Amino acid sequence: MYNKAEETSGKRLLGGLCSTAGGLLLLLFGAFTAGGGLIFFGLLCLAAGVTSLTVTRMGRLWDGLQAEERAAAWPGILVGWLPAAAVVAFIGLMAQL
Repeated sequence: MYNKAEETSGKRLLGGLCSTAGGLLLLLFGAFTAGGGLIFFGLLCLAAGVTSLTVTRMGRLWDGLQAEERAAAWPGILVGWLPAAAVVAFIGLMAQL
């Protein structure tokens, strides 16, 4: 049986997890290569991911959130989906060649 609520909560969870993991990877890579910009961007991604996972209670809660809580959760979800969109765009561009 199709359940739209479970599908969207999974997308929010995946976006938050990807943002957190990506931020951690950028932070570690920046620390090992002494890249100040990577460390800063990694901290921002990590904070956005953790905030979105905390506010949405691991992606399960969205409908009961207030406007301020939704606004706090969106950056982590969007940052998490940005690398996935870049990979899809790259694959599409390579298929054109």
